[in-house]
Amino acid sequence: MHLLNWFRRTIQTSGWTREQAHRWATHYFPQHERVAAIVAETLVTQLGVSFDSLSPDIRLTEDLGMDDLEPAQVVIALEQEFTLSIPDADCERLATVADLVRYLDERVTHNAA
Repeated sequence: MHLLNWFRRTIQTSGWTREQAHRWATHYFPQHERVAAIVAETLVTQLGVSFDSLSPDIRLTEDLGMDDLEPAQVVIALEQEFTLSIPDADCERLATVADLVRYLDERVTHNAA
């Protein structure tokens, strides 16, 4: 059943482009635009939500209606995208989209230094 839901979401979101993710990120996170665009695109692709339903204060599990497996799928996708590991203890602190963007931006900036 999870595979069928994922497939439906993938088809529904296949029209979204990276350009839309960058516009979304520039609007909400101009100082973290690159990371925010990847986060938004990942959430749209993994969860089948629209960019219109995302904002910095959206709670990841409660407001986006994630099932039991989706948080792990999102984390795995982000770990692969940014080539880093996100410890479980850190995941527990990431409640909102803004928390996630800031956390990843800090990790990416720290790893680049």
